[in-house]
Parts: sequence; structure tokens; C-alpha cells
Amino acid sequence: MITKQRLKKAEQALEHAHQSAITAHECYALLIKSHKKLLKNLQKSGISRHDAIIDFEELMQEHSQRFNEAMATMEKLSKEFNSLENEYQHQAA
Repeated sequence: MITKQRLKKAEQALEHAHQSAITAHECYALLIKSHKKLLKNLQKSGISRHDAIIDFEELMQEHSQRFNEAMATMEKLSKEFNSLENEYQHQAA
């Protein structure tokens, strides 16, 4: 039996996952926007251009992975919430 409390917790988890995905996307977008400045700063600190590019690519990969994980979590929780909501509505009928 699905309770209203359980449904509310699932909704809150979904909202948290949604906010996490937004944050991951914003961080990823900020990294992309700062590409030139970050490379220049890395080079100013004594890192070769080649190594700076490699460091940047590693950062991009990490942010991409975090964003993809956040989206996957949000999708999973969305499916779970929709399933619980449907079951809750059917049991009330």
C-alpha cells in the first residue's frame, strides 16, 4: 500500500535530484564558458599549454560524468515517483 507520506518522500527525492541536475549543468556550463581564461591561468602558473589542455579535458570529463549521473538519478527517481503516484491513485479508486 502506498501512503501519502511515501508519495511525498518520493516527490521530495525527485525534487532534490532535479536541483542536483540543475547545479551539475550550471557547473558544466560555467566550465565551458571559462575555457580560455582557465587555460591562460593554468599556463601562467607554469603549466605547459599541452598539459593545461589535458587538465581542462579531464575537468570537462569529470563535469560531464557528474551531469550524466545527476540526469540518470533524476530519470530513475522520476520513474519511481510516477509509478508510486499511479499506484496511489489506483488504490484510492
